[in-house]
Amino acid sequence: MSFERRDFITIGASSLFGSLFHARPGFAQASQGSASGGGQLRGGSGSLYLEGRLRAGTLKLEAQDFVEGADRAVIIHATLNSAKLYQAMFSQDHGRAVFAQVREDEHRTTLVLSDTDAPKIARLTVWHDREAPESFRIDIERFLKTRNLKDSVLDSKAAALNLLGKRKAPPFTADEIEDVFGSDPALLQFRRGRKPIRMPSTELSVGCEAVKYTPGFELLHLMWEPIIF
Repeated sequence: MSFERRDFITIGASSLFGSLFHARPGFAQASQGSASGGGQLRGGSGSLYLEGRLRAGTLKLEAQDFVEGADRAVIIHATLNSAKLYQAMFSQDHGRAVFAQVREDEHRTTLVLSDTDAPKIARLTVWHDREAPESFRIDIERFLKTRNLKDSVLDSKAAALNLLGKRKAPPFTADEIEDVFGSDPALLQFRRGRKPIRMPSTELSVGCEAVKYTPGFELLHLMWEPIIF
């Protein structure tokens, strides 16, 4: 298990959002202040490598994260035996907008969650591979009680919500991932000293919590922790 964290000067969030989910990340850079010492450290990145034995086989993963102000991103590339896995999430402005994608070999599911004009309703847009996206309204209070997106869909559209697409259900659970990796010192560094917890978080946005409890994001469930100010 290994961990590396480097710090760097602020970059544009719009540029980050446009490029994060199209290529393998390599955004760990050294901070370079001005000659007069006027540089201001505003962001940080970290990289993590974990390898462990699950019931389904050997899991190897590499994770990268980025934090700048109220924005956060985590990108995970992993292999389970011969299967290639990818999970990523970008949270903007304390989770007011959340973009996430999960891939297994050739199939992928993409989620976008955002707030609406109604304070107790969130908007979910989901699509699989190259299919047309579908939009749903989510009852926030119901989701926070159940942590189940399908049970929280409004307008009698719950039956239409498909969160798996052509992907297979993962052969492991978030609890198993935590049992194998949860006490690893490198992971605790990656999470800025915060231990994973099995219970739902009260510090995360609805969007981030919704992604964590979506099938296929079990690795992200372990990697993501709230940004505390």
